Amino acid sequence: MTIDFGFVPTLSVGSTVFYDQDNDGEQDEDNPLEAGIDSVAVVLVQVLEDVNGMDSLVVLDTTFTDEEGNYLFDSLSPGDYQILAAAPEDAQTNSDGSTPADDDVDGVDDAEQVMPGDTASTGTFTLSVGDEPTGDEEDFQGGDQDEDNDGSGNMTIDVSFVPDLSIGSTVFYDPNDDGVQDLTDPLEGGIAGVVVELYSDLDGDGVAETLVGTDTTDAEGNYFFDMLPEGDYQVVIPTPDASAPSSSTGTNEVAGNDTDTDLDDNGDQANSGDQVSSNVFPLTADNQPIEDAANPGASQDTIGGGDADGNM
Repeated sequence: MTIDFGFVPTLSVGSTVFYDQDNDGEQDEDNPLEAGIDSVAVVLVQVLEDVNGMDSLVVLDTTFTDEEGNYLFDSLSPGDYQILAAAPEDAQTNSDGSTPADDDVDGVDDAEQVMPGDTASTGTFTLSVGDEPTGDEEDFQGGDQDEDNDGSGNMTIDVSFVPDLSIGSTVFYDPNDDGVQDLTDPLEGGIAGVVVELYSDLDGDGVAETLVGTDTTDAEGNYFFDMLPEGDYQVVIPTPDASAPSSSTGTNEVAGNDTDTDLDDNGDQANSGDQVSSNVFPLTADNQPIEDAANPGASQDTIGGGDADGNM
């Protein structure tokens, strides 16, 4: 009685953990800030029904999303499963637009979360041979991971998190050209109505060339970009206000450099009237300056991720 036969099951589950920058529960592949999140811990749980009719959960495996945010569990038997995803440091909250039941729709969030920072969990879904989404039903990233056995893989189980980092501060008049905003001088107030652009260095080559946001300074000269993931960014004023076309050049001005010091000028300009740019600077979670709340624009990051997640 030792003549046994073993067969490898062909079922699989996978897809993507992605940033949901507009918090609508759907991945917008045209939005460069809604890319997949790498190195997220993803857990596969099997849901078993015991003799009393109560479900029990068994952790089968853990993996981490790849550099594109995709994950895959293969060689699975038919049955009921759940996917768990740990909240990344720069995006602690699961999308409001979540649909925790599996609807076989790719590119939408299938998880829910009890509290920010908790693990997000999908609802229970069933894997069965020849009955899984195929072709155009898996048309978002990660959808082709089961191409060798398409009808036996479900590549639509996505999880999304809302990024919570931020960038902002003030565009101000500097009549004495010393590169520092003097809050006691009524002539050194903020400049309203200035268009400010935010660029991201998505490929890590040191050049921030992808426009990811545009804002206009308010009545106090403040601008603000929120719901940002970790990355390297650059702030640009494409056209200075006509009332003050030249960037500060004083001894306290640090051309282009972000020194994490508030009230100092961080702009660099070739000629009067040209665009003004900061340098490319990193934005990382829980590692941003704690500004003096009395400074203009300093308290804009007290919402969302919190003060240490925003560079004002």
